[in-house]
Amino acid sequence: MQGNCIQSRENAEVFLTEKLKAWPSSSECLRQRQMSDQKFEKILKRIYTITLGREINQGLFLKLNEEQTSWVIQAAANVIIADGEIDSGEFEVMQDIIQYLDNQAQLMQFLDSIRKMEEFPLQELNVDQDIASDIYFFLANIAYVGGLMTQQEARLFPNFARLLKLDTTYCKSIIQWAQKQSELNQKWIKEQGDLHNERKNLNTNPITR
Repeated sequence: MQGNCIQSRENAEVFLTEKLKAWPSSSECLRQRQMSDQKFEKILKRIYTITLGREINQGLFLKLNEEQTSWVIQAAANVIIADGEIDSGEFEVMQDIIQYLDNQAQLMQFLDSIRKMEEFPLQELNVDQDIASDIYFFLANIAYVGGLMTQQEARLFPNFARLLKLDTTYCKSIIQWAQKQSELNQKWIKEQGDLHNERKNLNTNPITR
């Protein structure tokens, strides 16, 4: 089973890599510079993922039983594919979810949902309210990973609240929190990018004695 699980993880990484290779690039004349900027921005986003989100999300998955985990990964897949596109931030989320899963069947279930690009029907989930809140936070963060929640993503969340048996006013507060967190993240990334460019300018124009 362990060998099969490792093989499935490798297949998953190949799947993600191939999708990223197919991602449309910008103008060829600026390709090298843009790739460098994209790589830097990706590093910044990973720093935020690791320092602010990864331990919290991993802790959530450790609390879940098999049924609850299946529900969460299907709900996450629904958010990722909601607008018919998978952006770079959502690829990062997919990679993280793959790392959280140690069950081969669940791993393939998650990837199959992404491949089909079809919304998976969900049922009510029996779970403690504290965990239900953590799940809702997790899903809201996925929706805002690219900076904005799309209309297609937004329509999913009232149903998530109902299926998790959470108060609607409380859930609206979670959405507002996730939006503010995303705005803070984007501001931090922009400021770090500006500092990066400033350093490049200083390096290209050194002052000699």
